[in-house]
Amino acid sequence: MTTLTQNLHFYGMAAMLALRDRIRPRRDLLAEAKVQPGETVLDFGCGPGGYIAETSRLLGPDGQLLAIDRQTPALDCVRRICRRQGLSNVRAIQASDARDLADDSVDLVLLHDVFHLLSDPEGILRHLARVLKPGGRLSVSDPHWPDERVIEGITRSGAFALSERGALTLTFCGAVG
Repeated sequence: MTTLTQNLHFYGMAAMLALRDRIRPRRDLLAEAKVQPGETVLDFGCGPGGYIAETSRLLGPDGQLLAIDRQTPALDCVRRICRRQGLSNVRAIQASDARDLADDSVDLVLLHDVFHLLSDPEGILRHLARVLKPGGRLSVSDPHWPDERVIEGITRSGAFALSERGALTLTFCGAVG
């Protein structure tokens, strides 16, 4: 796929996500994820930044939001949102996984609308489990798959166990073992 084709695909997807965000506001999903002031949150596969502004505000000045995406246009959107809204607690990171993040450094991982796209879900989940602090949470929302398929995919490796079912999200904790 050429860069032009990739960019056209990305911006088409971004337009659809903007429409989705009007129908189902991101603050509703973030409320279920229980974002707390001062936490470090990883928005894995952040895309065009639908969660950036609201998460940043919820975290407050003592919190940090790590926005990871493999696509340059996605991170350009995130940086634009941060500039326009004066968000200083957001770090945009270009990566396809979380291997470069420190162990036990994240309180909450948002894996929203991305699980169905992962080419190596077990590898990604291993990295996510590693970066989560003890007691950390993985919040998953993937409207493309039924909840049972998502739960099976997340818990298969044994790194995570389902801890809570919300109306919009599934919350997992690190599995004991």
